[in-house]
Amino acid sequence: MDPLVQMAMEQADSAPAFAVDAESVPPEAYGLTSYAAPVTAVARVGRREAIQVAAVKRSRDLIAGSLGSLPLQVVRSDLRVEPTSWLHQPERDVPRSVTMTRTIEDLLFEGIAWWKVTAFDWRGFPAQVRRLDPRSVDVQKDGRVHVTLDGHRGTADEWPKDGELIRFDSPNDPLLTAGARAIRQCLLLDRAAQRYADGAPPGDYFSAADNTDPFDSEDEVRELLLDPWHQARQARSTAWVPAGVSYHASTFNPEQLELAAQRQHAVLEIARVAGVDPEELGVSTTSRTYANQFDRRKAFLDFTLGGYRAAIEDRLSMGDVTPRGSTVRYDLDAFLRTDPLARYQAYKAGLEVGAIQDQGEVRALEGKPAPTTTVPGSTSGSAPAQETTVTPSMSATEPLTITFDSGPAVVLDAPPAAESFSVDAERRVIRGLAVPYGKTGISNGQRFQFTQGSLKFAETKRVKLWVQHDKNQAIGFATRLEDRADGLYAEFQVARGAEGDRALQLAEDGVLDGLSIGLGRGGRFRDQGGVQFAVDVPLMEISLTPAPSFDDARTGTFENAGQPGQGSGQGAGQGGEAPRFEGLATEIRKAMFQGFSDFGGGREQVSAGHSAGFEVEEPSPYRFDGTRAEHSFVADMRAAQQGDGEARQRLETFGEEFERFAVTTGNVSSLNPTKTRPDLYVPNLQYSRPLWDSVSTGSIEDQTPFTVPKFAAATGLVGAHTQGTEPTPGSFSATVQTITPGATSGKIEINREVLDQGGSPQADQIIWGEMLNAWYEAIEAKIATALAAVATAELNLAGATDAALVDALTGYFAGLQFVRGGNRFTGFVSDGNLFPALVAASDTAGRKLLPVLGPTNAQGSVSGGFDRVQLGTQTIRAAWALGTGNDKKSYSFVPASVWAWASAPRKFVFEYQVKSVDMAIWGYSATAILRDSDVKPIDYTTADA
Repeated sequence: MDPLVQMAMEQADSAPAFAVDAESVPPEAYGLTSYAAPVTAVARVGRREAIQVAAVKRSRDLIAGSLGSLPLQVVRSDLRVEPTSWLHQPERDVPRSVTMTRTIEDLLFEGIAWWKVTAFDWRGFPAQVRRLDPRSVDVQKDGRVHVTLDGHRGTADEWPKDGELIRFDSPNDPLLTAGARAIRQCLLLDRAAQRYADGAPPGDYFSAADNTDPFDSEDEVRELLLDPWHQARQARSTAWVPAGVSYHASTFNPEQLELAAQRQHAVLEIARVAGVDPEELGVSTTSRTYANQFDRRKAFLDFTLGGYRAAIEDRLSMGDVTPRGSTVRYDLDAFLRTDPLARYQAYKAGLEVGAIQDQGEVRALEGKPAPTTTVPGSTSGSAPAQETTVTPSMSATEPLTITFDSGPAVVLDAPPAAESFSVDAERRVIRGLAVPYGKTGISNGQRFQFTQGSLKFAETKRVKLWVQHDKNQAIGFATRLEDRADGLYAEFQVARGAEGDRALQLAEDGVLDGLSIGLGRGGRFRDQGGVQFAVDVPLMEISLTPAPSFDDARTGTFENAGQPGQGSGQGAGQGGEAPRFEGLATEIRKAMFQGFSDFGGGREQVSAGHSAGFEVEEPSPYRFDGTRAEHSFVADMRAAQQGDGEARQRLETFGEEFERFAVTTGNVSSLNPTKTRPDLYVPNLQYSRPLWDSVSTGSIEDQTPFTVPKFAAATGLVGAHTQGTEPTPGSFSATVQTITPGATSGKIEINREVLDQGGSPQADQIIWGEMLNAWYEAIEAKIATALAAVATAELNLAGATDAALVDALTGYFAGLQFVRGGNRFTGFVSDGNLFPALVAASDTAGRKLLPVLGPTNAQGSVSGGFDRVQLGTQTIRAAWALGTGNDKKSYSFVPASVWAWASAPRKFVFEYQVKSVDMAIWGYSATAILRDSDVKPIDYTTADA
């Protein structure tokens, strides 16, 4: 070997090994922040960093600001809006718009929001809340929720109950996670543009002027060239360049220096993730020059805000926040308000079709008070009117209006007025003021007022005179009802008899010297500043009552009427007793609410630790068992020290998970027994009923036989006519067929221990479901037996396969067209022999003759569920009850000639012994072939044995 070569080889062996690894070449050389796969998920970005991106800030303002400023309404089951609700200001000393905006911001950024209930009303529902920082709430694996007071995860300073927390889950992925890549890209581009704006143009460099190094050392380069140049660039000036050095400036224009195109693309990505129109963020993606404001708002409401709006409405409508029957909805009228002309045209159309009752409702929709001419006492500063209907109701959120039989819904006592009440005992006439106008009456905390024309009645005589609103004490009828400006004046004729005489005597003696009206159901009132102004109220009756003593503020007294013997006089009493009665009514109303809440109207409990939707369990980024993991724990620790944010995020996440896995399932196996999941009970499949669906069906109630008349024979009904000759009479005969239903029954004995244990689902429900399946199977078998008993000659298709089988059936169907009267054989049920052969029929090339999808040049097809074959327009239904043996057949028939009847199955439970309970099923069924010739058996087997 050459000595020089040998020496070179020896020097190479003794030299240090040369290797290129990840530490030799930084990831920035390839445009990467780390050597992690560039397509892997980017770690979550912080809220403080994200909000510095203008596009994120604008998206947050559009979504959270727009939806957070909209008012929330609690709508009752009768579609009335609660005038007062804690949702008008959920947090104490914090405006509603701020609370809701921050809550929606949590849903947008974090995907979850939390409220802690700080006060409850007397029904146990939330009355006040406090918004929690989502990062301060930690849901453990066991569903328990820890809340830290300092806003950071760690020590559990609070461990609230489920009833004290309200959890909102976003239907969308958190923006800080889903948009992390786009947000970081924006931050990097902004940083690059800022660096260029500070005087650091990209790509400038120095070179030797005459290909000789003008400096003796690196320190001299730094001292004479680089440091002065850097200082001058920071001062936004140009430094001195030595003579032996050439400076090469970049050729980027200002637009390229600002990275305009890249930054616009990053903003577009954020708009896509947030679901905001890019035009709202200043990125033009279309050439549109005109957009309807209403359409843009509607699209924004549906496609951008829709998910967050539904999440808040649905959560606040749940039974632990809102009483059952009430729902929470956003008031979108102001947000979607169009121009005045379009609104007024819509109001006009609504008045014409009845969607809007009157002009008062229109003024309320416009946010204007009701006209002072129709509502006495109203002022320009009054609240918008809201029309309601007085009907008997039972609600957990409003005072009860209790009525019995046909008693009045509301009663109102007139104030005493000697000049307006008179009795003519000789003529048996009573006159008086029934109700004053412009006066306010109070009933159970609600105020009512009537105006001229608000009381309606069809006929004067139909308004009766009662005593204390007792329908069993009707003593007269109205002869005159005069609707004056100050009230409704009435005159009554008292009937003869002991009751009338007694009422006249009490009225004449001054005991019953007051009148009170009773209103019918369906009356409409308008809520104006807390006063219910009558709009259109039916007058049902007027009663004699003991004269109350009221001042102007308590002109009338309302009561819940209809209970015999309990009239308004008892509630009226003397003037000094009224305050005590009003307080008592409030206490009674609270007690009634509490009582009705026990029947399911109370607050429900919703677990705060329950997670909506699904969870994604990602593998740990590190492994310590010798198996290669996605990331290296040591490498990430070193990268985190050098400022790698993603590595730091992985380490922090792993640290949080590390404590949770300190205890494994093997350590606590005795504490975690095998669970039973009754909610996943797998019942027997519900039976299909192809035979019952194919024949004519009817219902019966018992086993009484019945007859069905049917045609027997007819001849000579029509013939050629000979002029001048009387036609020969034809003949016609009919017959009847007697149908005798039969009973079907079954019974099972259930041990009482099994029945008492119950379970979910209940044992008796499971067994009853199986008994119903057996019932349906018995009826299917009965129809199959009736078809098999037909003695009509069969069509034998044994041995026919593929094209020959299809041709044989099409030939049969074609021949039916020439049966006398035409083809009426529209029913076809197939056994387990013929049907699979039809489905498998193929041509010589293997192409299905009756394909499932895309039949081309085919005579029919098979349904996607493989339960029927369509040959032309003839449907061949697979019937499992016909069986698959050699003696089984298919049937082509006229549906009108094949009948089945059945009663509804009845369930009986007998508890005549201690140890067990018997559950039985009972019913009747019958089948009949009304004409044997209308049934054609089709045999596809070679032998019937």
